[in-house]
Amino acid sequence: MKKFYDKLVRDKIPQIIEEDGKSCIYSAVEGAALESYAKKKLREEIEEFLADPSAEEAGDVMEIFHLLCDIYDIKDSQIMASSTAKRVTRGGFNEGFVLSWVIER
Repeated sequence: MKKFYDKLVRDKIPQIIEEDGKSCIYSAVEGAALESYAKKKLREEIEEFLADPSAEEAGDVMEIFHLLCDIYDIKDSQIMASSTAKRVTRGGFNEGFVLSWVIER
C-alpha cells in the first residue's frame, strides 16, 4: 500500500523507513521550497502540541522553529535579547490579561 505525504520530515526518517523494510521516495528541497515546507510543518507541529501539550511535542515545535530562524538568519542570541527586552518593557503573559477594548481620548 502506498501512502502519500508531501511534507518535510526529519533527516533520518528515510533511513528509518528503509531499515524497517519499506521503501520511500524523497527529495531534498532548498530555498523558497524549503521555507514553504518548513512553515507548513511548523503549523502542523503547533497543532500537535496544542492537542498534546508535552515536552516531546514542544521539542518538535522548537526543532522546526530553529530551522525557520536559520532560514531567516535569526540567531538565538537575537531572539533571547528581543524576548528579554519585551518582557522588561511590556511584561510577559503570566498574568493572563485579556484586553477587551480601549477608549481613545
